[in-house]
Amino acid sequence: MTVSKRQRTMTEVSGWYARGLAMGIADMVPGISGGTLALIMGIYARLIAALASFRLSLLPLLARGRVAEAWRRIDGNFLATLLAGILTSIALMSHLVTWMLEEAPVVLWGIFLGILLLALGGICRRVSWHGNALLAALAGAAVAMTTVIAGGIAVEATPLWMFFGGMIAITAMILPGISGTLLLLLLGLYAPAVEAVREADWVLLALFASGCLTGVLVFSRLLHWIMQNYSNLALAGMSGIVVGALPRLWPWQYEPAAAALQVRWPDSGTDLLAGLLACAAGAGLYLLIGWWHRRRVGGNTASGYSEAP
Repeated sequence: MTVSKRQRTMTEVSGWYARGLAMGIADMVPGISGGTLALIMGIYARLIAALASFRLSLLPLLARGRVAEAWRRIDGNFLATLLAGILTSIALMSHLVTWMLEEAPVVLWGIFLGILLLALGGICRRVSWHGNALLAALAGAAVAMTTVIAGGIAVEATPLWMFFGGMIAITAMILPGISGTLLLLLLGLYAPAVEAVREADWVLLALFASGCLTGVLVFSRLLHWIMQNYSNLALAGMSGIVVGALPRLWPWQYEPAAAALQVRWPDSGTDLLAGLLACAAGAGLYLLIGWWHRRRVGGNTASGYSEAP
C-alpha cells in the first residue's frame, strides 16, 4: 500500500469513527435519532446494507476458518469503527449529556434543531416528489408526531423488559427521525438504561445489548429490502418522519427529558438568545460536516446513499 492510499484509508477510518461519536451522542438524547445523523452524514445506506449482511450463510465460512472473507462480507472494518465511535461516545459523554439535559437543555436542543433544519432540506432534495411520495411523507410525519405527543406508558425495568427495551430502541434508532431514546422514555426505561451505563451494571447491559442485537438482525434486512426496492418512497417517508419529529427539538420545554412534549416560550431575552445561538451553532456544524464530506469524497451528505458499498 502506498503512502497516499494509507493516508486515504486513515482519513476514511477517522471519518467513520467521528460519525460514530456523533451518532452515540444523538442516541443518548431523547428525541434525536442516530439514524438521522447517519442519513445526513452520508453513511445510512452503507450502514443498513452492512447490518443486513448478517445472515446464517456466514456460519459455514466461519466453520471453515474463512474469517477474513466473512469479515469483508459484513463490511467489518466500517461497522467495527462506527461501533467503536458510538460506544466511546456513550461511555465518555453519558454524564455530560445527562448534565446538559438537566442544566442546559436549551443549548442541547438548539444545537440539534439547527442540524436537523438544514439537513431536512438536503434530504427533501433527494426525493422525486409525486403523489405516492407525498403520501409516504405524510404517513411518516403522522407516525413521528404521534410518538412525540404521546405520554409515558411506564413499565418496570425487569430483565425481560430491558431485553425488549433494547430490541425496540435499536429498531427505532436505525430509522431516521424516530428516537430510540424517546421510546425508552415512553416505556420508563431511559433512566434505568442510563444508570446501568453509569454504574457498569453488566447484567442489565448484557440483556439490553442482546435485545439490540436481536432487533438489528431482524429489522435491518427488512429495511435494506425496502431501500433497495422502494428507495424514493422510503426517503420520502423518512423526510416526513424528520418533519414530524422536529417539535420534539423545540429548545424551550418544561421537562426536556420527559416522555410527553411540554413546550413553552422563552422566559427571557437571554433564554431566547441562548436557543438561537445554539441553533445557529448546530446549523454551522452541519455545514462544516457537509463541506468536509464534499471536500473528501465529493458526495452529498444529505442523501445517505452515496457511500453504499
